[in-house]
Amino acid sequence: MIIHGCALTREELGQVKDAGAKLVWSPQSNLRLYGQTTPVADALELGIPVGLGADWLPSGSTSLLAELKVAARALAHQSHRPAPRRLVEMVTSTAADIAGLAGQLGTLAAGRPADVVVLERRREDPYESVVAADPSWVQLVMIDGDLAYGRADWLSELVDPADRGRLEPVLAWGTPMLLDTSFRALPASPQLPPTMAQLRAALITHYPQVGPIFA
Repeated sequence: MIIHGCALTREELGQVKDAGAKLVWSPQSNLRLYGQTTPVADALELGIPVGLGADWLPSGSTSLLAELKVAARALAHQSHRPAPRRLVEMVTSTAADIAGLAGQLGTLAAGRPADVVVLERRREDPYESVVAADPSWVQLVMIDGDLAYGRADWLSELVDPADRGRLEPVLAWGTPMLLDTSFRALPASPQLPPTMAQLRAALITHYPQVGPIFA
């Protein structure tokens, strides 16, 4: 697996293909740090599996939704316009395959972890709608079957009444939402999981430039 690969030429990407290697791409971080990014259009044309990642907070995108848009623009500058489905696969099924987890993650199927994000649909093509989405379109997030975040009216109905005390209200992009930071807490842990306010305070201690997590 090659991460970034910014300096690779088309000829060298051919060697990557022949070796059966795969590529993980972080265009936002590449462009901010180096002023250029990987010739991923060549990689795609050669049939190299490409996964998309946001790298890290200081130079990368704030989310994969943002990184999808940077990837689409970067590929357009390389005279390549992949189908929206191809871009979505870079953060789902292709990414799982690159990580060696294609048999467990990357697609929704019976018997697999219920890692689900529900977005507002604002385009006729569902894949185009995902690529166009921003965090304000997120309606629900489920991780391994646990409800972690979602619209207040939905979670109030979906969460067991005994567990509703764990839900933390947040106003996200003008919409009342509920957040459960304890969704993966270990049952044997003697400490209560941190709240969103505590997590943000800890983050700002190390990265003062961090803006609001929910706008």
